[in-house]
Amino acid sequence: VQTKNFDTEKHMRIPASDPRHTSMETYKTQPPYDGSVRTYDNFLQKESLQEILNIFNNDTIWSFTGTSNESSELDTRFWAAQNLENLDLFKDLWGSVQMNCGLNNYELTRCYANGQTGGMSGSPHTDDGDLTALFYPSDWKHFLGGHLYFVKDNHIAHMVEYIQNRLVLFPANLEHYSGAPISIYPDIRVSVAFKLRKVSD
Repeated sequence: VQTKNFDTEKHMRIPASDPRHTSMETYKTQPPYDGSVRTYDNFLQKESLQEILNIFNNDTIWSFTGTSNESSELDTRFWAAQNLENLDLFKDLWGSVQMNCGLNNYELTRCYANGQTGGMSGSPHTDDGDLTALFYPSDWKHFLGGHLYFVKDNHIAHMVEYIQNRLVLFPANLEHYSGAPISIYPDIRVSVAFKLRKVSD
């Protein structure tokens, strides 16, 4: 990962309703979330996507503390950027997710990013909370791997391709994992996770 300086104190906050932040042409205010696996492509405008990439291009945000969680069969390890819910940029990204995906009855409990380098796979697990939102900021090609897999009865039941600027929503109790990028991939696959709790029907 190449180090680039990014001063979060100088970051100019973009309101969640600002069209520079979310592709409002594509995603208007949605009806309440229905509990299915949903994908939203071209979720952010280019300026906001680049601001997120700038954060993750700074090595100092990463630590080797990521793990699939206690429900996983294997003790998989990867890079992690913790406590992103405290940064204005991710507060606004959550505001856009909430507004544009019909999640007014959910609240954010935590936000972090996982980083996987070549050959670094997750393992099947379920999440805490009620709903998970994943945002994919990395520039990607399908043959690099790193896709999202849903598992049932020890078989892959569904796959969601990693596509840059894609948001994925799914119930937290669905067993899933993120596959590894191919071993010769020279950079880091980033996934921003929003863990959500339902507060009303």
